Amino acid sequence: MNLDESCVRDILIFCKNNIDYKELGDGTFHIIPVSLQQLFDSKLNKTYTRKEIMYTIMKLEEIDFIKISNRSPREPSSYINSCMINEITYSGHKFIDATEPESVWKKTKGIVGKVGNHTLEFVEGVAHDVAVEYAKTVAFKQSW
Repeated sequence: MNLDESCVRDILIFCKNNIDYKELGDGTFHIIPVSLQQLFDSKLNKTYTRKEIMYTIMKLEEIDFIKISNRSPREPSSYINSCMINEITYSGHKFIDATEPESVWKKTKGIVGKVGNHTLEFVEGVAHDVAVEYAKTVAFKQSW
């Protein structure tokens, strides 16, 4: 299977918008995770198959972009039937921060598409460079 960088981005943004923490009466916190089933039932299923979503979750865990719990099957295997996504790691947040603005993402996809084979690190780097160029343009226009 291929790892689709758009699916990576969309899942991370979904998790960013839906993972939350609830403060309990005793001052402690309880996590409100995102389940694999929530992803299957979300608007993501209009763009990606269940298999693509499941595979992307496996790879996001493997590269430490997310932390999961309640994995079924429990032992790491070549598939996941269910899990809870508890957290986006710092690395995951860096990827979101670099790719979330739609204008940056569209330009990044155009550049990356011309290159062919690439890693998520490369995609993140291109998105960062696109954002820096955009910021320079905005700053230059404001200085006049």
